[in-house]
Amino acid sequence: MTQGQTEGTLEAPATRRQHRILLVDDDAIQLKLSAVHLKQAGFAVTTANSASVALELAREAPPDAVMSDVIMGEMDGFGLCRRLREQPSLAQVPVVLLSAHYGDSAAHALAESVGASALIARTPEFEAELQTLFDILARESQPVLRVSNNVYEEHLRTNALEISRLAVDAKSAEERYRALFENANDTISVLDGNGYTLEANERWRHVLGIDPHLLVGRHLLDFSPQRREAVGAELEAAIQRGSGRLNGVAIERPDQTTVYVDFSLTVIEVQRQSLVFAIGRDVTGRFLAARALATAEEKYRSLVERMPDVVWTASRGKCVFVTNNIEPLTGYSPAEVYAFDLSFWQEHVHPDDESAFGRVEAPDRSGAPLTKPDLWISHPAFREVDVPGSRGRGGCCGVSSERWCR
Repeated sequence: MTQGQTEGTLEAPATRRQHRILLVDDDAIQLKLSAVHLKQAGFAVTTANSASVALELAREAPPDAVMSDVIMGEMDGFGLCRRLREQPSLAQVPVVLLSAHYGDSAAHALAESVGASALIARTPEFEAELQTLFDILARESQPVLRVSNNVYEEHLRTNALEISRLAVDAKSAEERYRALFENANDTISVLDGNGYTLEANERWRHVLGIDPHLLVGRHLLDFSPQRREAVGAELEAAIQRGSGRLNGVAIERPDQTTVYVDFSLTVIEVQRQSLVFAIGRDVTGRFLAARALATAEEKYRSLVERMPDVVWTASRGKCVFVTNNIEPLTGYSPAEVYAFDLSFWQEHVHPDDESAFGRVEAPDRSGAPLTKPDLWISHPAFREVDVPGSRGRGGCCGVSSERWCR
Protein backbone atom coordinates (compact mmCIF):
# COMPACT_ATOMS: atom_id res chain seq x y z
CA MET A 1 0.00 0.00 0.00
CA THR A 2 1.49 3.34 -1.00
CA GLN A 3 1.84 6.24 1.37
CA GLY A 4 -1.42 8.18 1.73
CA GLN A 5 -3.52 5.33 0.31
CA THR A 6 -6.35 4.35 2.63
CA GLU A 7 -7.15 0.71 3.28
CA GLY A 8 -9.71 -0.74 0.84
CA THR A 9 -9.26 2.10 -1.67
CA LEU A 10 -7.34 1.75 -4.91
CA GLU A 11 -5.55 4.80 -6.30
CA ALA A 12 -3.83 5.33 -9.61
CA PRO A 13 -0.04 4.92 -9.46
CA ALA A 14 1.97 8.11 -9.61
CA THR A 15 2.31 9.02 -13.30
CA ARG A 16 3.44 12.03 -15.26
CA ARG A 17 -0.07 12.60 -16.63
CA GLN A 18 -3.65 11.66 -15.87
CA HIS A 19 -4.90 8.69 -17.88
CA ARG A 20 -8.03 9.27 -19.95
CA ILE A 21 -10.67 6.54 -19.78
CA LEU A 22 -13.60 6.16 -22.16
CA LEU A 23 -16.40 4.53 -20.12
CA VAL A 24 -19.28 2.90 -22.02
CA ASP A 25 -22.60 1.66 -20.58
CA ASP A 26 -26.24 2.05 -21.64
CA ASP A 27 -27.41 1.81 -18.01
CA ALA A 28 -27.43 5.42 -16.79
CA ILE A 29 -27.10 4.56 -13.10
CA GLN A 30 -24.32 2.02 -13.65
CA LEU A 31 -22.52 4.51 -15.90
CA LYS A 32 -22.66 7.20 -13.24
CA LEU A 33 -21.47 4.91 -10.43
CA SER A 34 -18.58 3.52 -12.48
CA ALA A 35 -17.52 7.05 -13.46
CA VAL A 36 -17.43 8.05 -9.78
CA HIS A 37 -15.15 5.10 -8.94
CA LEU A 38 -12.79 5.94 -11.82
CA LYS A 39 -12.61 9.63 -10.95
CA GLN A 40 -11.95 8.84 -7.29
CA ALA A 41 -9.08 6.63 -8.44
CA GLY A 42 -7.52 9.57 -10.30
CA PHE A 43 -8.63 9.01 -13.89
CA ALA A 44 -10.04 11.56 -16.33
CA VAL A 45 -13.34 10.05 -17.50
CA THR A 46 -15.37 10.50 -20.66
CA THR A 47 -18.70 8.66 -20.76
CA ALA A 48 -20.74 7.22 -23.62
CA ASN A 49 -24.21 5.68 -23.31
CA SER A 50 -23.89 3.48 -26.40
CA ALA A 51 -21.27 1.73 -28.50
CA SER A 52 -21.88 4.01 -31.50
CA VAL A 53 -21.30 7.14 -29.41
CA ALA A 54 -18.17 5.55 -27.95
CA LEU A 55 -16.78 4.87 -31.45
CA GLU A 56 -17.25 8.51 -32.44
CA LEU A 57 -15.62 9.80 -29.25
CA ALA A 58 -12.71 7.38 -29.60
CA ARG A 59 -12.05 8.44 -33.20
CA GLU A 60 -12.11 12.14 -32.26
CA ALA A 61 -9.83 11.76 -29.23
CA PRO A 62 -8.26 8.31 -28.71
CA PRO A 63 -8.37 7.46 -24.98
CA ASP A 64 -5.70 5.67 -22.98
CA ALA A 65 -8.16 2.84 -22.33
CA VAL A 66 -11.77 1.87 -22.96
CA MET A 67 -13.89 0.26 -20.26
CA SER A 68 -17.21 -1.09 -21.54
CA ASP A 69 -20.17 -3.09 -20.33
CA VAL A 70 -20.81 -6.23 -22.37
CA ILE A 71 -24.61 -6.30 -22.55
CA MET A 72 -25.90 -3.24 -24.39
CA GLY A 73 -28.84 -2.82 -26.72
CA GLU A 74 -27.58 -1.39 -30.00
CA MET A 75 -24.14 -3.05 -30.03
CA ASP A 76 -22.65 -5.09 -27.22
CA GLY A 77 -19.18 -4.79 -25.71
CA PHE A 78 -17.75 -7.57 -27.89
CA GLY A 79 -18.95 -5.81 -31.03
CA LEU A 80 -17.55 -2.47 -29.83
CA CYS A 81 -14.16 -4.04 -29.19
CA ARG A 82 -14.12 -5.62 -32.64
CA ARG A 83 -14.98 -2.27 -34.26
CA LEU A 84 -12.24 -0.50 -32.29
CA ARG A 85 -9.67 -3.03 -33.47
CA GLU A 86 -10.63 -2.31 -37.06
CA GLN A 87 -9.44 1.29 -36.61
CA PRO A 88 -5.63 1.59 -37.06
CA SER A 89 -5.46 4.54 -34.66
CA LEU A 90 -7.27 2.55 -31.95
CA ALA A 91 -5.74 -0.90 -32.48
CA GLN A 92 -3.46 -0.59 -29.44
CA VAL A 93 -5.94 1.06 -27.09
CA PRO A 94 -6.63 -1.38 -24.19
CA VAL A 95 -10.26 -2.48 -23.90
CA VAL A 96 -11.56 -3.86 -20.59
CA LEU A 97 -14.96 -5.56 -20.83
CA LEU A 98 -17.22 -5.73 -17.76
CA SER A 99 -20.12 -8.12 -17.18
CA ALA A 100 -22.23 -9.57 -14.41
CA HIS A 101 -23.33 -12.44 -16.67
CA TYR A 102 -20.57 -13.40 -19.11
CA GLY A 103 -17.84 -15.23 -17.24
CA ASP A 104 -17.43 -18.76 -18.55
CA SER A 105 -14.58 -20.05 -20.71
CA ALA A 106 -16.51 -19.45 -23.94
CA ALA A 107 -17.01 -15.78 -23.03
CA HIS A 108 -13.32 -15.35 -22.20
CA ALA A 109 -12.36 -17.00 -25.49
CA LEU A 110 -14.69 -14.64 -27.35
CA ALA A 111 -13.22 -11.62 -25.52
CA GLU A 112 -9.76 -12.69 -26.59
CA SER A 113 -10.84 -13.28 -30.18
CA VAL A 114 -12.28 -9.75 -30.54
CA GLY A 115 -9.06 -8.25 -29.17
CA ALA A 116 -10.16 -7.34 -25.62
CA SER A 117 -7.43 -6.83 -23.05
CA ALA A 118 -9.55 -8.42 -20.30
CA LEU A 119 -13.05 -9.62 -19.43
CA ILE A 120 -13.82 -8.86 -15.77
CA ALA A 121 -16.79 -9.81 -13.59
CA ARG A 122 -18.32 -6.75 -11.94
CA THR A 123 -17.59 -6.32 -8.23
CA PRO A 124 -19.60 -4.30 -5.66
CA GLU A 125 -16.72 -1.99 -4.75
CA PHE A 126 -15.24 -1.81 -8.28
CA GLU A 127 -11.86 -3.02 -6.96
CA ALA A 128 -11.21 -5.80 -9.49
CA GLU A 129 -12.07 -3.44 -12.33
CA LEU A 130 -9.65 -0.77 -11.10
CA GLN A 131 -6.86 -3.22 -10.40
CA THR A 132 -7.12 -4.69 -13.89
CA LEU A 133 -7.04 -1.21 -15.40
CA PHE A 134 -3.99 -0.26 -13.35
CA ASP A 135 -2.15 -3.43 -14.37
CA ILE A 136 -2.86 -2.92 -18.08
CA LEU A 137 -1.88 0.76 -18.08
CA ALA A 138 1.32 -0.02 -16.18
CA ARG A 139 2.68 -1.95 -19.16
CA GLU A 140 5.40 -0.08 -21.02
CA SER A 141 3.82 -0.86 -24.38
CA GLN A 142 0.46 -2.17 -25.43
CA PRO A 143 0.33 -5.14 -27.82
CA VAL A 144 -1.53 -4.89 -31.10
CA LEU A 145 -4.48 -7.20 -30.51
CA ARG A 146 -5.92 -8.68 -33.69
CA VAL A 147 -9.39 -9.98 -34.33
CA SER A 148 -9.82 -13.68 -35.08
CA ASN A 149 -11.15 -14.57 -38.53
CA ASN A 150 -14.04 -16.62 -37.15
CA VAL A 151 -14.96 -14.09 -34.45
CA TYR A 152 -18.40 -13.42 -35.93
CA GLU A 153 -19.47 -17.06 -35.59
CA GLU A 154 -18.01 -17.25 -32.08
CA HIS A 155 -19.81 -14.06 -31.13
CA LEU A 156 -23.15 -15.36 -32.34
CA ARG A 157 -22.70 -18.72 -30.62
CA THR A 158 -21.67 -17.20 -27.27
CA ASN A 159 -24.50 -14.70 -27.36
CA ALA A 160 -27.01 -17.43 -28.22
CA LEU A 161 -25.87 -19.54 -25.27
CA GLU A 162 -26.00 -16.57 -22.92
CA ILE A 163 -29.42 -15.48 -24.15
CA SER A 164 -30.73 -19.02 -23.64
CA ARG A 165 -29.38 -19.09 -20.10
CA LEU A 166 -30.82 -15.67 -19.30
CA ALA A 167 -34.19 -16.76 -20.74
CA VAL A 168 -34.25 -19.77 -18.41
CA ASP A 169 -33.32 -17.55 -15.44
CA ALA A 170 -35.99 -15.02 -16.40
CA LYS A 171 -38.65 -17.72 -16.69
CA SER A 172 -37.70 -19.13 -13.30
CA ALA A 173 -37.80 -15.66 -11.73
CA GLU A 174 -41.19 -15.00 -13.36
CA GLU A 175 -42.57 -18.27 -11.98
CA ARG A 176 -41.37 -17.42 -8.45
CA TYR A 177 -42.81 -13.92 -8.70
CA ARG A 178 -46.13 -15.24 -10.00
CA ALA A 179 -46.37 -17.83 -7.21
CA LEU A 180 -45.76 -15.18 -4.54
CA PHE A 181 -48.06 -12.69 -6.25
CA GLU A 182 -51.05 -15.01 -6.60
CA ASN A 183 -50.74 -16.79 -3.23
CA ALA A 184 -50.17 -13.76 -1.00
CA ASN A 185 -52.51 -13.34 1.96
CA ASP A 186 -52.83 -9.62 1.16
CA THR A 187 -54.17 -7.94 -1.94
CA ILE A 188 -51.46 -6.75 -4.33
CA SER A 189 -52.10 -4.20 -7.05
CA VAL A 190 -49.59 -2.85 -9.55
CA LEU A 191 -50.63 0.70 -10.45
CA ASP A 192 -49.40 3.32 -12.87
CA GLY A 193 -48.38 6.75 -11.62
CA ASN A 194 -52.00 7.94 -11.65
CA GLY A 195 -53.36 5.11 -9.50
CA TYR A 196 -54.88 2.99 -12.28
CA THR A 197 -54.55 -0.79 -11.98
CA LEU A 198 -52.19 -2.62 -14.32
CA GLU A 199 -52.32 -5.94 -12.48
CA ALA A 200 -54.19 -7.37 -9.48
CA ASN A 201 -53.61 -10.64 -7.63
CA GLU A 202 -56.07 -13.41 -6.79
CA ARG A 203 -56.61 -12.20 -3.21
CA TRP A 204 -58.80 -9.41 -4.61
CA ARG A 205 -61.39 -12.04 -5.56
CA HIS A 206 -61.82 -12.90 -1.86
CA VAL A 207 -61.83 -9.30 -0.64
CA LEU A 208 -63.92 -7.65 -3.35
CA GLY A 209 -65.87 -10.62 -4.68
CA ILE A 210 -65.05 -10.11 -8.38
CA ASP A 211 -62.55 -11.46 -10.91
CA PRO A 212 -59.20 -9.62 -10.40
CA HIS A 213 -58.84 -9.23 -14.18
CA LEU A 214 -61.84 -6.89 -14.12
CA LEU A 215 -59.83 -4.46 -11.98
CA VAL A 216 -57.29 -3.83 -14.74
CA GLY A 217 -57.78 -0.32 -16.10
CA ARG A 218 -59.84 0.73 -13.05
CA HIS A 219 -58.63 3.22 -10.47
CA LEU A 220 -57.62 1.80 -7.09
CA LEU A 221 -60.40 3.85 -5.44
CA ASP A 222 -63.18 3.11 -7.96
CA PHE A 223 -64.88 0.89 -5.37
CA SER A 224 -64.33 3.38 -2.55
CA PRO A 225 -66.93 6.17 -2.84
CA GLN A 226 -66.66 7.12 0.85
CA ARG A 227 -64.25 10.03 1.37
CA ARG A 228 -63.11 9.55 -2.24
CA GLU A 229 -61.73 13.06 -2.60
CA ALA A 230 -59.76 12.98 0.69
CA VAL A 231 -58.41 9.45 0.19
CA GLY A 232 -57.56 10.29 -3.42
CA ALA A 233 -55.48 13.25 -2.24
CA GLU A 234 -53.67 10.99 0.25
CA LEU A 235 -52.97 8.48 -2.54
CA GLU A 236 -51.59 11.16 -4.84
CA ALA A 237 -49.38 12.55 -2.07
CA ALA A 238 -48.02 9.07 -1.25
CA ILE A 239 -47.16 8.44 -4.91
CA GLN A 240 -45.33 11.76 -5.12
CA ARG A 241 -43.36 10.96 -1.94
CA GLY A 242 -42.50 7.48 -3.20
CA SER A 243 -44.23 5.65 -0.35
CA GLY A 244 -47.06 5.95 2.15
CA ARG A 245 -50.11 4.38 3.78
CA LEU A 246 -53.88 4.63 3.38
CA ASN A 247 -55.61 3.37 6.52
CA GLY A 248 -59.18 2.12 6.82
CA VAL A 249 -60.20 2.65 3.19
CA ALA A 250 -63.86 1.61 2.80
CA ILE A 251 -64.34 -0.70 -0.21
CA GLU A 252 -67.91 -1.42 -1.36
CA ARG A 253 -68.47 -4.91 -2.76
CA PRO A 254 -71.02 -5.65 -5.51
CA ASP A 255 -73.24 -7.29 -2.86
CA GLN A 256 -73.48 -3.88 -1.06
CA THR A 257 -71.36 -4.98 1.90
CA THR A 258 -68.37 -2.89 2.93
CA VAL A 259 -64.86 -4.07 3.74
CA TYR A 260 -62.07 -1.94 5.18
CA VAL A 261 -58.52 -2.17 3.84
CA ASP A 262 -55.17 -0.70 4.94
CA PHE A 263 -52.93 -0.01 1.93
CA SER A 264 -49.12 0.22 1.96
CA LEU A 265 -47.77 2.02 -1.13
CA THR A 266 -44.29 1.88 -2.65
CA VAL A 267 -43.11 3.44 -5.92
CA ILE A 268 -40.40 1.62 -7.88
CA GLU A 269 -38.76 2.18 -11.26
CA VAL A 270 -39.12 -0.67 -13.77
CA GLN A 271 -37.64 -0.15 -17.24
CA ARG A 272 -37.71 3.62 -16.73
CA GLN A 273 -41.39 3.55 -15.79
CA SER A 274 -42.71 4.46 -12.35
CA LEU A 275 -44.93 1.72 -10.95
CA VAL A 276 -46.81 1.74 -7.65
CA PHE A 277 -47.08 -1.45 -5.61
CA ALA A 278 -50.16 -1.24 -3.39
CA ILE A 279 -50.37 -4.00 -0.77
CA GLY A 280 -53.74 -4.12 0.98
CA ARG A 281 -54.68 -5.89 4.21
CA ASP A 282 -58.32 -6.60 5.06
CA VAL A 283 -58.89 -5.00 8.49
CA THR A 284 -62.68 -5.20 8.46
CA GLY A 285 -62.85 -7.22 11.68
CA ARG A 286 -60.54 -4.86 13.53
CA PHE A 287 -62.29 -1.78 12.15
CA LEU A 288 -65.79 -2.96 13.09
CA ALA A 289 -64.61 -4.06 16.55
CA ALA A 290 -63.06 -0.63 17.17
CA ARG A 291 -66.23 1.09 16.01
CA ALA A 292 -68.41 -1.15 18.23
CA LEU A 293 -66.15 -0.45 21.19
CA ALA A 294 -66.36 3.30 20.58
CA THR A 295 -70.15 3.07 20.38
CA ALA A 296 -70.32 1.05 23.60
CA GLU A 297 -68.04 3.51 25.38
CA GLU A 298 -70.20 6.40 24.24
CA LYS A 299 -73.34 4.64 25.48
CA TYR A 300 -71.64 3.88 28.81
CA ARG A 301 -70.51 7.47 29.21
CA SER A 302 -73.95 8.76 28.32
CA LEU A 303 -75.53 6.39 30.85
CA VAL A 304 -73.29 7.18 33.79
CA GLU A 305 -73.44 10.93 33.14
CA ARG A 306 -77.24 10.76 33.53
CA MET A 307 -77.05 8.90 36.85
CA PRO A 308 -77.72 10.97 39.99
CA ASP A 309 -74.89 9.21 41.80
CA VAL A 310 -71.21 9.97 41.23
CA VAL A 311 -69.49 7.17 39.34
CA TRP A 312 -65.74 6.97 39.23
CA THR A 313 -63.05 4.48 38.31
CA ALA A 314 -59.70 4.14 39.99
CA SER A 315 -56.54 2.40 38.92
CA ARG A 316 -53.26 2.18 40.85
CA GLY A 317 -54.37 4.69 43.46
CA LYS A 318 -55.54 7.32 40.95
CA CYS A 319 -58.94 8.30 39.65
CA VAL A 320 -59.07 7.65 35.89
CA PHE A 321 -62.74 8.48 35.28
CA VAL A 322 -65.31 10.49 37.18
CA THR A 323 -68.70 11.91 36.26
CA ASN A 324 -69.16 15.67 36.18
CA ASN A 325 -71.54 15.70 39.15
CA ILE A 326 -68.54 15.19 41.47
CA GLU A 327 -68.16 18.97 41.77
CA PRO A 328 -71.58 19.79 43.33
CA LEU A 329 -70.98 17.00 45.84
CA THR A 330 -67.40 17.72 46.90
CA GLY A 331 -66.52 21.16 45.61
CA TYR A 332 -63.75 19.72 43.42
CA SER A 333 -63.82 19.71 39.63
CA PRO A 334 -63.13 16.48 37.66
CA ALA A 335 -59.69 17.85 36.70
CA GLU A 336 -58.82 18.33 40.39
CA VAL A 337 -60.12 14.85 41.26
CA TYR A 338 -57.85 13.31 38.60
CA ALA A 339 -54.89 15.00 40.30
CA PHE A 340 -55.69 13.47 43.73
CA ASP A 341 -54.76 9.97 44.83
CA LEU A 342 -57.13 7.83 46.88
CA SER A 343 -55.38 8.65 50.13
CA PHE A 344 -56.85 12.17 49.82
CA TRP A 345 -60.37 10.78 50.19
CA GLN A 346 -59.37 8.58 53.11
CA GLU A 347 -58.16 11.67 54.93
CA HIS A 348 -61.48 13.45 54.32
CA VAL A 349 -63.97 10.67 55.08
CA HIS A 350 -66.27 11.43 58.00
CA PRO A 351 -65.18 9.52 61.14
CA ASP A 352 -68.51 7.68 61.28
CA ASP A 353 -67.77 6.09 57.92
CA GLU A 354 -64.07 5.28 58.23
CA SER A 355 -64.69 1.58 58.93
CA ALA A 356 -67.17 1.30 56.03
CA PHE A 357 -64.79 3.05 53.64
CA GLY A 358 -62.03 0.64 54.57
CA ARG A 359 -64.12 -2.27 53.28
CA VAL A 360 -64.07 -0.88 49.72
CA GLU A 361 -60.37 -0.08 49.39
CA ALA A 362 -58.23 -1.98 46.87
CA PRO A 363 -58.36 -5.79 47.22
CA ASP A 364 -55.61 -7.73 48.94
CA ARG A 365 -52.52 -9.02 47.08
CA SER A 366 -54.32 -12.24 46.17
CA GLY A 367 -56.67 -10.25 43.95
CA ALA A 368 -59.78 -11.48 45.80
CA PRO A 369 -63.01 -9.79 44.62
CA LEU A 370 -65.11 -7.44 46.79
CA THR A 371 -67.17 -9.20 49.44
CA LYS A 372 -70.01 -6.67 49.11
CA PRO A 373 -70.74 -6.23 45.41
CA ASP A 374 -73.34 -3.51 46.09
CA LEU A 375 -70.52 -1.20 47.22
CA TRP A 376 -69.02 -1.36 43.72
CA ILE A 377 -71.72 1.01 42.43
CA SER A 378 -72.55 3.28 45.35
CA HIS A 379 -71.54 3.81 48.92
CA PRO A 380 -72.55 6.46 51.44
CA ALA A 381 -68.93 7.14 52.31
CA PHE A 382 -69.17 10.85 51.75
CA ARG A 383 -72.18 11.55 53.86
CA GLU A 384 -70.14 14.39 55.32
CA VAL A 385 -66.96 15.56 53.58
CA ASP A 386 -64.61 18.13 55.03
CA VAL A 387 -63.35 20.07 52.01
CA PRO A 388 -62.89 23.84 51.63
CA GLY A 389 -66.12 25.56 50.69
CA SER A 390 -68.30 22.41 50.79
CA ARG A 391 -70.19 20.52 53.48
CA GLY A 392 -72.96 18.18 52.39
CA ARG A 393 -74.89 15.10 53.51
CA GLY A 394 -76.37 12.17 51.62
CA GLY A 395 -73.85 12.05 48.73
CA CYS A 396 -73.09 8.75 46.91
CA CYS A 397 -69.91 7.63 45.22
CA GLY A 398 -69.20 4.58 43.04
CA VAL A 399 -65.85 3.01 43.87
CA SER A 400 -64.14 0.56 41.47
CA SER A 401 -60.76 -0.71 40.39
CA GLU A 402 -59.62 -1.29 36.79
CA ARG A 403 -59.77 -5.05 37.20
CA TRP A 404 -63.38 -4.94 38.36
CA CYS A 405 -64.74 -2.70 35.57
CA ARG A 406 -67.92 -4.16 34.19
